[in-house]
Amino acid sequence: MLKIEAKVKIIKDTFKDNDALLLAMRNVMLNLDPTEDEKALVKSQIKGDVKKVVFDYLLPQLTRDSDITNPADKWLGIEQAVFKASKEQITQVINYKARQIYLMEQALLALEGKSEGIDLEYDHAADNELATELLARNQIINHIHSTLNQFRAIANQTDRQQTEQDQSI
Repeated sequence: MLKIEAKVKIIKDTFKDNDALLLAMRNVMLNLDPTEDEKALVKSQIKGDVKKVVFDYLLPQLTRDSDITNPADKWLGIEQAVFKASKEQITQVINYKARQIYLMEQALLALEGKSEGIDLEYDHAADNELATELLARNQIINHIHSTLNQFRAIANQTDRQQTEQDQSI
């Protein structure tokens, strides 16, 4: 398990002034007609420890080596949405989360060249009455964009900004 300092260094080394890679990752994961150059860029950059960091941020999994200060896991968080909820709402939340995890797994496989990425087409007629497909689709788009923007912000943060942020924690 990589320590937070090592993760930050990897993010900075990989993504600093590298919007082309971030855009390529987005296009590959969301299957937004990525070019062969974008696929090649992703394949050449997202490997080894970089891949570990990217995957950990996008789809965290609790393991024996996970950081004790940050118990992140792909299923954490849904409990807040189901406490005192109706059966219908609990079903919606669990089905939506399961679909969201599946879509994220497909997006990560795309970074490895093992999947075409996520199909963003939405078929209202094929969705269930709780709209779990639409909810999962939209959440994945937001999650990918916000994570890539976090990488960009961390990578382009100056040492002074990092020091001020560390002191404020």
